[in-house]
Amino acid sequence: MLQRTARKAPFPPNQSKLILLSLKSHLIIHHPKKWTGRIFDQVTLADLGVNIRLGHAGCLAPKVGPSGFIVIHVNGLHPVNLLYCGCSLADSLHEQLLHRGLFPATTTQPKTCATFQLLRHYHIQSLQSKISTIHFFQALDRETDNTGTSPKKVRTRKLCTPCPLN
Repeated sequence: MLQRTARKAPFPPNQSKLILLSLKSHLIIHHPKKWTGRIFDQVTLADLGVNIRLGHAGCLAPKVGPSGFIVIHVNGLHPVNLLYCGCSLADSLHEQLLHRGLFPATTTQPKTCATFQLLRHYHIQSLQSKISTIHFFQALDRETDNTGTSPKKVRTRKLCTPCPLN
């Protein structure tokens, strides 16, 4: 939504970030673009300083999540900043992710997660088209950046290895 509007009439640089931050609750998984004066460059929500807050509303002790956290969604890979609840009665990080609709890759110190929407999408794709997991994630990598010039953010070998939840 912001992308299309910005292409027609670029916002001033100071207003673009404010508009995105005010819409962030609706654009958690989004590929924003930043106007450089000549072209739109792709930036991440992490670069813009947007934080995804986990846990309960009004948490007085938020803790910074692991650096380099990746959310995998149907429209690609998204580096994000996490703030999780650090209250004494707070759930563990992986439980807070699950409450937010994010499935962590591991239950101990997760640095990657997939949205529930992505998991449903992959389930349908694998049933109908018989796509393999590695080809599905390679397509998601191309969805994120189809130039092939940036390094891969997710190691598909680890994602394709099934592991039970403890």
